[in-house]
Amino acid sequence: MIELAVPISKLFNSEESAKRIISASDCLECRDESLSQMYPKQYLFHFDLSIIHEWDKEQKDYLYSAILSKPGLKLITFHMASSYNNAIIKDGVYLPHGHSYTREELFLNANKNVAWLRTYIGENISIGVENNNYYPTPAYDYVADGDFITQIVRDNAVCFLFDLAHARITAYNKAIDYKDYKAALPLDAIIQVHLCKPGIKMNMAYDTHELPDVSILQETETIVKETPVKYLTVEYYQEVESLVQVLRECQKFKEVLVSG
Repeated sequence: MIELAVPISKLFNSEESAKRIISASDCLECRDESLSQMYPKQYLFHFDLSIIHEWDKEQKDYLYSAILSKPGLKLITFHMASSYNNAIIKDGVYLPHGHSYTREELFLNANKNVAWLRTYIGENISIGVENNNYYPTPAYDYVADGDFITQIVRDNAVCFLFDLAHARITAYNKAIDYKDYKAALPLDAIIQVHLCKPGIKMNMAYDTHELPDVSILQETETIVKETPVKYLTVEYYQEVESLVQVLRECQKFKEVLVSG
């Protein structure tokens, strides 16, 4: 059964708002900035750490502590954000800084990190990796390529967190057909979908986390019907009423599956 998972965000600052959002969802997705929140049903944890980078002792200790603090976890997911270990962010875009990993180093780092994770998590917790969006800087070498993402998933037997907006942004900014890009991704390994609407400025697509529109919801419904997705997460953080309404729309996907 598909579950609607909502990120714990600034929209939870009001107790009334938090109750409304929680009542419209099935479970919650923790983020690093919401680690201290003790709401029930925190089944998912989406970490900022990139699984294709080298992890030091401090990062591993943090992961171990964070995972232990959420006893109900069912899924932990990670970024594959940049091919540079210390990329800097300017206007929401990664720029080269630090060590530039080779493609082979990125694969090796993922292998080591997944193996380490599996020594510390139980069999009931799945591991997933997310597709990042692409911008035309060297900091995005390899990481948004469909074949790269697919190989990470296959080689490590992990699940795929499909960020719908990231995929649309990548296809737009690479000037490639969206259907062709999706076909290169490991859609048969999808466990979770992040959905929101991207924005376009100066002929460049950006991850602006806008309210999902009809086309986003229609694509999500198709994904729900055709893939083994278990969790849908609406990444919209601007206004409570709009978020609750979208969650109600997403609940209809579950009803379609049950009736079908």
